[in-house]
Amino acid sequence: MKYTQKSVATIVSAYFFLLIGTNVVLHATLTTSSSFSDTLSISDYSTSLLGTRSVVLSTEDVVSEDEMAEDETIVEERTPILIDHSDITGLKRIVLNRRKRNERKTNARLNRARNTNIEFAGPTSIPNTPIAYNAIFDSLSASGVRGNIIEEAKKYLGLKYIWGGTTPKGFDCSGFTSYVMAKKGVGIARSSRYQARQGKDIDISSAKTGDLVFFSKFGKGGRVTHVAMVVDNKKDGVYIIHSTRRGIVVDNLSESSYWNPKALYAKDVISKEQG
Repeated sequence: MKYTQKSVATIVSAYFFLLIGTNVVLHATLTTSSSFSDTLSISDYSTSLLGTRSVVLSTEDVVSEDEMAEDETIVEERTPILIDHSDITGLKRIVLNRRKRNERKTNARLNRARNTNIEFAGPTSIPNTPIAYNAIFDSLSASGVRGNIIEEAKKYLGLKYIWGGTTPKGFDCSGFTSYVMAKKGVGIARSSRYQARQGKDIDISSAKTGDLVFFSKFGKGGRVTHVAMVVDNKKDGVYIIHSTRRGIVVDNLSESSYWNPKALYAKDVISKEQG
């Protein structure tokens, strides 16, 4: 039996009309016979589907922009970050330490600001030079700028140490060296760390009067934490004058069991000024 194109189209059209009619009848039947409980069941099923969708989204590491555009009402739930007690204690310690450092810096700044405009020729009462130091200064042969620098430094022997101090009311180590140098026309940085970057490198054993010697409390190879000024280089050792916790004193660097292991190198910051 042969089918023409027209007859095939007629059969197909009739088949589709039959399907559509069947769906209409079934829909009408379900609508009239459905109850309130059936509606709840369908609603519960839809809710479970939405819940499943939410779970799937929340377990994914990354939600693409396209997926978010399709369903903008779904919000990904995130687990709150929990910090245990030890973490909080550590944070408190960091904050307290930082606060203390800031207070020390502020106090040092205030001290410098108060002392900036003070005209002060020297300490109100010049300490007596210890007898042990008399021979060192009496035999000093340096002259010119170097001799003048040490004569200026000698005035403050015995003066108390003040952290951040830059005047004859009290010095720290670099405050002392920068102040004495400036009084005799040699300009250097305020801190020992930056003073160590100035001048010409020299060997400590060949250091001369007025040269600077740098130290590290961490020992050889450590960062600079202290500076002293060479008084004289004698046969029995290199004598230095510096501001320490004992005040401004003279020490024999070559014989000191405390300072010798901490000595790093020396710098000549005077020759450049003289040249």
